[in-house]
Amino acid sequence: MWFCTSPKKLFLTSVKNVLAMGIEDRVLEKIVPSREEEERLREVVAILKRRLEAEIGDLGIDAHPLLVGSVAKGTHLKNPEIDMFVCFTPSTSRKDLEKYGLMLGESVVGGEKHYAEHPYIMGEFEGFTTEIVPCYKVTDPRKKMSAVDRTPFHTEYVLKNQKEKQKNETRLLKQFAKGTGVYGAEAKVQGLSGYLCELLVLEYGSFRKVLKGASKWRKGAVLELEKKASKKFTEPLIVVDPVDSGRNVASALSLNQFARFIQLSRFYLKNPKMKFFFPLRPKKPTKAGIQKRLKARGTDFLTVAIKKPDMVDDVLYPQIRKAVRSIANLCERNEFVVYDSGFHVLENEILFLIELKSARLPVVRKHKGPTAWVGNVDDFLQKWERSRKKVAGPYVENGHFYFDLKRDHAEAKTLLRRELKNLGLGKNLDEVVSKRFTVLQNEEIISEGYLVPFSMFLEKSIQNPILP
Repeated sequence: MWFCTSPKKLFLTSVKNVLAMGIEDRVLEKIVPSREEEERLREVVAILKRRLEAEIGDLGIDAHPLLVGSVAKGTHLKNPEIDMFVCFTPSTSRKDLEKYGLMLGESVVGGEKHYAEHPYIMGEFEGFTTEIVPCYKVTDPRKKMSAVDRTPFHTEYVLKNQKEKQKNETRLLKQFAKGTGVYGAEAKVQGLSGYLCELLVLEYGSFRKVLKGASKWRKGAVLELEKKASKKFTEPLIVVDPVDSGRNVASALSLNQFARFIQLSRFYLKNPKMKFFFPLRPKKPTKAGIQKRLKARGTDFLTVAIKKPDMVDDVLYPQIRKAVRSIANLCERNEFVVYDSGFHVLENEILFLIELKSARLPVVRKHKGPTAWVGNVDDFLQKWERSRKKVAGPYVENGHFYFDLKRDHAEAKTLLRRELKNLGLGKNLDEVVSKRFTVLQNEEIISEGYLVPFSMFLEKSIQNPILP
């Protein structure tokens, strides 16, 4: 017995492929630097290297600049960021590496100090955002002395294995990830890094083949380009680093973003559209529209608004996610049913959003006690008989003694106002909350002008490019 694909299905597949090719060609026209832009970029890189070499010579230190990242690999989009490493010999102390790395960065590009495992400089050079990052020049990535020491090996691996035509395939994947909100390994996004995109194209061969492969992934999927993993990984997607088998390149990818990427890949393959690469600007929400949606849901919403602390995203976002869980748990401990929770970061504020089955509970609650044949029943009865919270009781149901007690908090809004400072949201957020925070409910959220974040929270769409 044999099977064949129906002519109709073959025709439809062919039409989709032609449509996708046309869309992808248009995307490449938008994202691939022109010849003039590329020439200008290469000139700036050369100038930057000469400036750094001159400064290194003046300081009399043993180091050299090395271009890494997407610009070095030819997988960059228009207006790229220049990643320039300054490679120091392993004999350099960590103190001197940081000291001279910052001196070189500040001298050549100015800018601001940022932090990863160690500080580096991000600024602007000849119109391009530029990072000057110190690292150690090691001969084996497994013997790294700092977290970034593998990066030159990543660049070398991609350059060695990447075919010329795959550069644009990687660009398409990066833009797809940007457009769908899953691009970036930083804590803010928890998505696909640029290096991960490059490896996926190397593994599968092309942009569309990556999506076809991703559409079949399951939690715990493993990709091994060169070596088997030398340790056990537990993340949703495991892509063993070809230059260091003890590292998962996809470790930053969250379970939610993993699931979104899988389904968005399926959506695109089924119905390719430009909006996957360049999402349409959402319509401006109106008060009347949000009020209609609130009424249709029949639930209650609370928003906690706090001032955004001045700190780097990779430290801020883990604290925000912890705070969301803590706020939701506080509500649940007090018997409020939480339907959903999330957050939205504005320029100067952080909004925590909670959806509850109801923001108000009965003033009394049933408090279950032991049965008559348990030794401590007298203690239970005496304790609650004397309590100021007692409303009624004791009475018996199914052999257990009960009291009706007055709740500590019958309204969720009051609960948050009284208890938020005691939650332990994270060091930096605790400092902000100790000074000031605002709790709003339903119509109050609308009247305060938080229409866009509230609308996005209500939408709950997989194709919403901004999700917590």
